[in-house]
Amino acid sequence: MCFVDLDGFKDINDEHGHAVGDAVLKSVAERLKSAVRAHDVIARLGGDEFVAILRDVNDERVYSRILESIRQPISYRHFVLQLSGSMGVTVYPDDDADTDLLLRHADQAMYAAKESGKNAFKLFDLETHLSRKERVRVLEQIGQAIARQELELYYQPKVDFNRQCVEGFEALIRWNHPVDGLLGPGHFLGHIEYTEHANRVGQFVLTEAVRNLIGYQKQGLPYSLSVNLSPSHFLGDQFIDDLQAAVAPLKPALRHRLILELLETTALDDTEKVIKTLRECRALGVEVSLDDFGTGYSSLDYFRRLPTQEIKIDRSFVMDMNDDLEGEMVIKAILGLSKSFGRRVIAEGIETEQAHRRLIGLGCDLGQGFYYARPMPHDQALGWAQSFQWPVSAA
Repeated sequence: MCFVDLDGFKDINDEHGHAVGDAVLKSVAERLKSAVRAHDVIARLGGDEFVAILRDVNDERVYSRILESIRQPISYRHFVLQLSGSMGVTVYPDDDADTDLLLRHADQAMYAAKESGKNAFKLFDLETHLSRKERVRVLEQIGQAIARQELELYYQPKVDFNRQCVEGFEALIRWNHPVDGLLGPGHFLGHIEYTEHANRVGQFVLTEAVRNLIGYQKQGLPYSLSVNLSPSHFLGDQFIDDLQAAVAPLKPALRHRLILELLETTALDDTEKVIKTLRECRALGVEVSLDDFGTGYSSLDYFRRLPTQEIKIDRSFVMDMNDDLEGEMVIKAILGLSKSFGRRVIAEGIETEQAHRRLIGLGCDLGQGFYYARPMPHDQALGWAQSFQWPVSAA
């Protein structure tokens, strides 16, 4: 379905009058009919808007042909008139909607063509549209989800290769949605980024992590907890105040057990601000891990200046390591660089015994992944850790 709106028609009407405008519309209608096949449908909705319904179109050149037919000069009496068209296109059944919604989607795509400079066509982006709709839905519900305590942290164990024990956990957020069930972070975190909800979720994660660390201390458990930071929360002016409030109940001697995981790509956003904020984090006694390392483009100078204690190798390198020699070379390079700067290294995404053994052989300090355990509720994670046995076959 193609929704066509004429560019410049109002100027023709205003300058030459409605009789000339009517003649132009008739000429455009004839040209549109000539540009498509006999079994296609051309209709005028009203004003200077037309709709074309085309069947079995597999070549986008037909859209350009339609617009080219509109662009040709129109001779009427002693006038030679020029105009163009902006067109939006949606394709059924990829866009599996009823007729009214198909028309609306084509109309939306037409406005996108107008905004991009007119005299062009745009295909309706169903994925973007659905993402936008989902974002609206998430933003409408997340506030109540926080108030109703529907958010929960799941915990994935981190294994210490040198001491052959559980060193701690990474806390990963989940949403116990009343209709959709248990949702992972990919379903909602991206939608709330750069909104007030990102800060509220960040506050929840920090507070919950500290509460658990206090519990570990009372039980005599040595575990650390890693939490993931929202880029917008971390880079915002409120973050240090939120962190300070969260760690206030935690004894200073225990604060090093709270590890803030910062994406490498976030760390590259505003160098000086990031370094300043990380130093303030360190002054509060918490540790910092550079997450997904290897996917960004940190310079050596920046790497040297970042006050981080841990480097986390991105799972893509770990998962490719067995089949990709270059992936293993990247891991070796990260390990060498990190050891030179006195940073411990953790590898995520370990799913096989082979990867486990190889990372130990390369000198990695810590590991996590499905080979050991999937993320699980807190009590279950504690029970798993307390009964953990080092994999004998992988020793």
